[in-house]
Amino acid sequence: MSKCKICGRDWLVSEALGVCVNCIRSRREDALNIVRRNRQLWRVRLGLETEPPKDGSVNCHLCVNECRISKGSRGFCGVWINDGRLRPLGGEGKLILMTYLDPLPTNCVATPVCPAVGWGYPEYSLSRHGEYSYYNLAVFMGGCELDCAFCQNYEHKVWIAHGKVSGLLRVTTLDELVRGGFEPEDYLRLLLWR
Repeated sequence: MSKCKICGRDWLVSEALGVCVNCIRSRREDALNIVRRNRQLWRVRLGLETEPPKDGSVNCHLCVNECRISKGSRGFCGVWINDGRLRPLGGEGKLILMTYLDPLPTNCVATPVCPAVGWGYPEYSLSRHGEYSYYNLAVFMGGCELDCAFCQNYEHKVWIAHGKVSGLLRVTTLDELVRGGFEPEDYLRLLLWR
């Protein structure tokens, strides 16, 4: 915890926000300005744009930010680059992602048809009550067009900092992902799980 940058109290103050809940409630504009400044500083340290760019020569229509990216720069997500035309950080036809085999359906976008919880029976599942000893392939893409202060997956921005792919992310094609979308470490994780 840290001290509130408005009232100076040092209780229940998140470093990400920099202000306490009382100041957020009673001095909303001052608190929001501090929170915005903290977010901008964090993004600058990662080499990311602090706002969706609007003055560049290449338009990106892939999300609601509608970035206009200058030559040699990236969009707000950090993944799309203007090198004379719009292209992804990983290269043409490449995905920047992290994958792992998940024995439990956590954060599963496919929950409505997920066999692990028995939904989607009988079309997508063998049992009404959930299937055991099966795994979901969890796929997390690098970068994001949002900028949530308490994102549970903030590492995805760190791993594309300064226009370089690092950390657990890898660059692959969609075909490679479909053929074998997991790494050898995933097998080790499965062996340890059982």
